[in-house]
Amino acid sequence: MSEGSGEQISPDGKWRWDGHNWVPHQGAAPETPQSQQAPPSPYGDPQAGTPYGQPQQPASPYGQYPPRPYGFTPPQKSNTTRNVLLVIGLLALLLVGGCLAVVGLAANEIDNAVDEVTANDREPGGVDNPLEIEQGEAFDVYGFEYQAGWKILADDLGEADVVGLKYENQRDAIDDASVRIKLFQGNELLATVSCRSETAEVGQIVPLDCYSTDTMPAAYDKITIADAY
Repeated sequence: MSEGSGEQISPDGKWRWDGHNWVPHQGAAPETPQSQQAPPSPYGDPQAGTPYGQPQQPASPYGQYPPRPYGFTPPQKSNTTRNVLLVIGLLALLLVGGCLAVVGLAANEIDNAVDEVTANDREPGGVDNPLEIEQGEAFDVYGFEYQAGWKILADDLGEADVVGLKYENQRDAIDDASVRIKLFQGNELLATVSCRSETAEVGQIVPLDCYSTDTMPAAYDKITIADAY
């Protein structure tokens, strides 16, 4: 309580003792209740330098960019292009690998077929290994069982011919025969007769049709047979 001027003033300066009652002190500055203070305008304060009609923006902590609005989520980088490229690359790799596998398989099959044909060429009666035979007797050329009873004679033109030659197909698959029968006197080739057949199923017996442009020799002492190709 202040008593310097003879008046009794409350410590907060708002009341004065008039000798009988506490009355409001006229010298005290009126105070505006907090509840009656005007809220800050969302449209800015022209005196504070904020343009009228534009909301005030709080200062950015970085001093460069305005703050992001509430609930703002940075856009996530799209990986679609990368994923598509990865899928295309994988498919291309699988395609190339599949093609290489098919090519490799085909090449392997071709090699096997070539090896089989090459092996047959060296068999008795093959292209590279003519088989010596006796007229009229049965013989075998790697699965073709030629029947007995065939003959070598001259046809109506006096050319060498083979008649009655037939075989039974005992190979693993259908096949046909194309052979050359040659007549020798010692080491001298006298005549060649070419013979072909229709395709024979496994276990089927088919005849061969033979022809020659060579004259039938008067004598010969050796007969051979070999595949034409």
